[in-house]
Amino acid sequence: WLSSFWEGTTTGVYAEQRLHATRMVQARKWAFVDICSLAHRFSWQCATPETYGSFARAVYDALNDSCSTWDSSCFGFYLQKAAIDSFEYAWSNVSILTYDSPSLDDYTFRISCFLAELYAVGLVPKARVHECFEKILHNMCSLGHIHVLWEMIVRGKESLWQGPQSSQLVTGFTHLFTKRTDTILRAAHTGPPRMVASKVSGA
Repeated sequence: WLSSFWEGTTTGVYAEQRLHATRMVQARKWAFVDICSLAHRFSWQCATPETYGSFARAVYDALNDSCSTWDSSCFGFYLQKAAIDSFEYAWSNVSILTYDSPSLDDYTFRISCFLAELYAVGLVPKARVHECFEKILHNMCSLGHIHVLWEMIVRGKESLWQGPQSSQLVTGFTHLFTKRTDTILRAAHTGPPRMVASKVSGA
């Protein structure tokens, strides 16, 4: 099953991901502890978030189709929990929350993007992603933080800013984003900060 896991995470073609996910799920019996371990593996090894998010969805669907809705629900629950916990741990690192640290470490960047990818495929609720945005915004002090926000917004897609509370979400984000970018190199009307603000407002 492990070979199918790796093959599924190294292709960006969703049809191939579904094939590898089905092969992986059908290759063995999945006890509760195995499903939990598999969910955590995604957060530990999310080297390429743009493929890991969609492959996680393919695995969720394969568990639902080949095993049971209980198995897929367990996988989804622990996948979300592991991703959120890993995000919180990564962003608790004091070294990435100072002006002396110009860029994020690779894992912090990857797990942040992975969370947005999970939202895009319906495995993490919108509210949790916006909570993650708030954490980054309240600690934002470098262009590296702006970069990860940009990537999360792009990967999460337009629906992050749509729905009954869309106006409040956009207004709240852009207000805090503009306020925080005033303390970084340049104001929100130029360069990378402006790109993020435009992406959110135009969603």
